[in-house]
Amino acid sequence: MTPTAAHAYPSSCSTHTTGVYGISECWQGDGQHRVGVHCIGVWPNGRVVDYYRYGSWVGVGRQSVASCSRWDVFSEYAHNAWVELR
Repeated sequence: MTPTAAHAYPSSCSTHTTGVYGISECWQGDGQHRVGVHCIGVWPNGRVVDYYRYGSWVGVGRQSVASCSRWDVFSEYAHNAWVELR
């Protein structure tokens, strides 16, 4: 039996929001990460809606970006973001 290398999830990760975007970055380990973002939007009639978006799975050292932009809302913004690992 041949030993295999241990899998280390990404670590040293951070997330932030800017305008309509959520962004995650990880700097150590291996595997992949993606950003999840909680979005808030306002329809033209004033109704507030919240929804979730996810960025692409990317490797360590790369940014995962999710956009809250929607065609059917008057304005939107990224409320908070988190990182998911695999």
